[in-house]
Amino acid sequence: MKAGRTIAALGLAALTALAQGGSEPSVSVSFEPDRQSVYRGEAFTLEVVIRAVGVRLGRNVELLEMPDASRLEVGAFDELPLQRRIVSGQIREVRRYRATARPLEAGVLTLAPRVRFTTLSRRPLFIGSTWADTPYTTRVDPVTVTVKPLPEAGRPASFSGAVGDFALEVSAAPTRLAVGDLITVTLRVTGRGYLAEADPPAVSAPRFRTYPPERTDYEAGRSATFTQVIIPLGTNAASIPPVTFGVFDPADEAYRTLRSDPIPLVYRARSRQTFDRYRPVEAPPRPDEARPSPAASRLERAVAWLKAQLGTRTRRVGAAADVRFAPRQAAPVLFTLDPGTPVRILETADAWVKIAAEGNRGWLRAAALAGHDEPSVTERGTDPPAPPPRGASGR
Repeated sequence: MKAGRTIAALGLAALTALAQGGSEPSVSVSFEPDRQSVYRGEAFTLEVVIRAVGVRLGRNVELLEMPDASRLEVGAFDELPLQRRIVSGQIREVRRYRATARPLEAGVLTLAPRVRFTTLSRRPLFIGSTWADTPYTTRVDPVTVTVKPLPEAGRPASFSGAVGDFALEVSAAPTRLAVGDLITVTLRVTGRGYLAEADPPAVSAPRFRTYPPERTDYEAGRSATFTQVIIPLGTNAASIPPVTFGVFDPADEAYRTLRSDPIPLVYRARSRQTFDRYRPVEAPPRPDEARPSPAASRLERAVAWLKAQLGTRTRRVGAAADVRFAPRQAAPVLFTLDPGTPVRILETADAWVKIAAEGNRGWLRAAALAGHDEPSVTERGTDPPAPPPRGASGR
């Protein structure tokens, strides 16, 4: 494989002294891709090699005038172990730096960077000496890499734009739930290749309300994790269907479709808060008041019980509040209530209450309710008890 190389002669007296009987001190720099033909988005390795004769090299290396980042994505360069030996009294060193690169455009990619490096030499002090860095910059000979476009033939509809060798993992929680509960689906793509511009995998099914997936974790060239919220619309949504994710594998020069297994769901009845049926109980009269008639006392106790029940179930909104599709902050907003709007509580779930208001229903955070409003019978949709007939003596 032909690599760009430039020989830099360092005609310095301090360095010539290191070449004891050998050739003149010099440094050669090469820029070496591991392949000269790759697909767009396919990862390949770039290596910078600095060879020195009669010179000690510093560790600082910098590439200048690389292709624009919109054409070539280059990761951080890792320094490989130093190779150093002495031949005929001369120091010979080789330093290698390796990085992963990905071409983002098809075509011929020309690499002709300048390389900035340093050499080490002894500088005398008043007492003793010290090592000092001397910077040098040299341009390597151009090398070319042919970037091939992804093939049109055989491209599946599920192709995501990912290029490399990947695997797909899908999980969901909860899987035991009631209709209308939120399910969080975690979709993780792992492997080696290009994922930066790939479309995320996602659940798509007619028996679910689905929301766009969001990327929650990303490691360039290795993995990407997404989460998606879905809501089953009925018990006929018996399982989360398989998720597909199309990739192009440059090693096989072919498209592949990754497919997850279906995830079964188990449904339970949604829990509801219930109240005991009212049963009149005779209460002893207080010493300071006359005992009411039996008929009047039963009516008063019935009204008091009804008000107590409705008082726990009817409230007003204390401040403007959003009513959501499900008891979760991530659930979509159905409508917004103004302060003071009367609501009827249908059921509770932790810090949430299901309410009916203005002909609509949804879930509201319990903290949004004013806690001391006088209950209203008519807000529940039930007529108040009729007053006793005029002239009734209770006897």
